[in-house]
Parts: sequence; structure tokens; C-alpha cells
Amino acid sequence: MNLPLPRVAPGALIRTALLPRPAEAAPGTAFRAALAELVVLERELAALAPDLGDALYASRAGHTEEFHRAVVLPLRRAVHNGREPRPALLRALDGLPGRLPELRAWLAVRDRREEVLTALRPAIGPALAAARSELAGLCR
Repeated sequence: MNLPLPRVAPGALIRTALLPRPAEAAPGTAFRAALAELVVLERELAALAPDLGDALYASRAGHTEEFHRAVVLPLRRAVHNGREPRPALLRALDGLPGRLPELRAWLAVRDRREEVLTALRPAIGPALAAARSELAGLCR
């Protein structure tokens, strides 16, 4: 049984209602700026990951087999999978960041990301309250 193919109209009618949008409140502006920075930092971490993985692999000759198994391999896996390394693993890095500029750069971006996340957490409530207030004003 052959069903007829659906037909699409050559044009579309879109109906909109334009409402004046008030300027965003300060909590919302600061929150959005921090979110934008977080997005940039996440992209940087993702961009640094392949080179860091290669550098960690190539660093094998510079440390003991035990250090490689206990620290470097789990760190390399975490970086490759985009996961946060365990705090104990980061404390055990010893002199590895001094030997690997890729690791230093990745750690610096990661630290900045943690700072932004720490600043974002308490800002969520005020930003949402301000956005809800703006929306309520539009709905009146």
C-alpha cells in the first residue's frame, strides 16, 4: 500500500507579539558573564586534553614505574574522559607539572574553572529571583 507523501506549504505564517524587555538586573548580568567564562574555560580544557594526554604518555621515562601506574595513568584517563581527577591524585603530582608545560597550563585553567564555579554557586539564587521578577513584570 502506497501512502501519499506529505505536502509542505510553500510559505509559513509566523505570529509574534513584541514586548519591551527590561534591562537585565545586575545579578543576572553577573551570572551570565560567569557562565560565559565557564564555557570558555570548558572549551580550553577540552582543547588542552589531547596534547596533555600525549605529554603524559611521553613522560614515562622521567619517573618510576610505580609513579606512572599510580599517578600518571589515572590522570591521563581522567583527562581523556573529561572527568575531574581525584584530589588525592592531584596532591600526588610531585614535580610532574614542573616537567610538563601542558600539565601546568591544564592545571591553571582547571583552577580558574574551580574559582568560577565557586563564585557561580551562591549567585544562582539571586540571578533566578531577578529573572523571575522580570518575567512576572512582563506577564502583568
